[in-house]
Amino acid sequence: MNRIRDNIDLAIIATPIQTVPMILRACVQKKIHSALIVSDCRRIKGQDRKNIESEIAGIAYQGHMRLVGPNSLGLINQAAGLNVSYAATMPEPGKMAFVSQSGSIFTATLDMAFKEHFGFSYFINVGAMLDIDFGDLVDYLGNDPSVDSILLYIEELKNIRKFMSAARAVSLIKPIVVLRPGMHGKNRWSKKDFQSASYDAAFKRTGIISVGSIDELFDCAELMAKQTRPRGRNLVVINNGSAPGSKEIDVMAEYNMDHYSLSDETISRLDKVLPSYWSRKNPINLLSGAGAQDYVETVKVCLSDKSVNGILLTMAPQAGAAPSKVAAGLVDAVSGARIPIMASWYGGRDMAQGIILFNGAGIPTFRTPEKAIRAFSHLLDYQRNRERIIDIPAKLNQRLDFQQGAAQEIMARHRGKEFSRLTIPEVRDLLEAYGIPFVPTRLAHDPEEAMAVAHAMGYPVAMKLFSRSM
Repeated sequence: MNRIRDNIDLAIIATPIQTVPMILRACVQKKIHSALIVSDCRRIKGQDRKNIESEIAGIAYQGHMRLVGPNSLGLINQAAGLNVSYAATMPEPGKMAFVSQSGSIFTATLDMAFKEHFGFSYFINVGAMLDIDFGDLVDYLGNDPSVDSILLYIEELKNIRKFMSAARAVSLIKPIVVLRPGMHGKNRWSKKDFQSASYDAAFKRTGIISVGSIDELFDCAELMAKQTRPRGRNLVVINNGSAPGSKEIDVMAEYNMDHYSLSDETISRLDKVLPSYWSRKNPINLLSGAGAQDYVETVKVCLSDKSVNGILLTMAPQAGAAPSKVAAGLVDAVSGARIPIMASWYGGRDMAQGIILFNGAGIPTFRTPEKAIRAFSHLLDYQRNRERIIDIPAKLNQRLDFQQGAAQEIMARHRGKEFSRLTIPEVRDLLEAYGIPFVPTRLAHDPEEAMAVAHAMGYPVAMKLFSRSM
């Protein structure tokens, strides 16, 4: 360390975890500003691990250093040409940042980016987050002009309040997509599922797009990296078969997307360029044998309709049609389009060349049309969530009277417990302490009392079990 000059920005530490405190002290003496700790502390268990993590965090805090890690697979900063990660090569340049708590998701997403040709400005694996966490990074990336959107894989949040504050501010100007394991679990009464429900509600309130699988995360990533964000719900689907069109309508309904009906003017214009047997509705079914000219003319008409907010190009392999030739013609036709363009050349061998052409032209490709519609709907969710954030509640015509003492007394009974659930009467008392109306609720101790209470309250009534474990 004596031969290392002063004013170094970043130290990368990849030695056994037991040696990290000694190295950090030397870094502090050299006034190194920050450190990336690759060293793995997971092989140490119990109190020994807590002790060494506490020592590392303490040294950094006292020495005014910022830390990423331990257990980090590294980071990539495209603008700085910096790759201090396990990745052998840099991802393609882009304006999307990806932050992952999982090493395997970190490497898998990077590999997917190479395959699908979408780029990133930052690629960061946070590791154990002894210092720098998701809240810090969202705040930083939100202020970086080289970032247009942020993807997060979160297993846990160390400082929820800091994260929510940063996310709420940043999501007003940049979409944030989060995948958190357990967000869509089925065990409604488990501790993990209650936590997930809380996260999900908080994410929506801060404008975050919450996805339920790695598959969805990848799909959102590709769409955001390659296309502009949709400004409305009107998605037009173009295909060469009737069965996929019916399924696509069902999927739109599943994701609360309005089924856009083509305008009379657009139908009239399509009648002039398409065979008489086309479907004359959305999805636009060109039927089997549709060639490049049919697809290209259809796209041109749809792009000229200002009411259309997105186009999904789909094709299944059929005799008489050349998927790669159709894709080549469409790449030219949609160049510079003002709305998102997506493609699903679903099939196998015969569709591969078309997919390559689309990816090379910056058009996101999806294995099925359903996946494309789902990704489009997630970006619509972002627009809706963003509108909720900036929506100003109506002014109340009465003075609010809060009983903070009563509310604090209720919460004091549960504070400090690892997992504690409020009973229904406690929920009622807590909400009413803050002036929030609650349905009339009474507690009965036996069937006879329950009947008497029901008669007194008036029917219909709902009866639920009173239990702290349910």
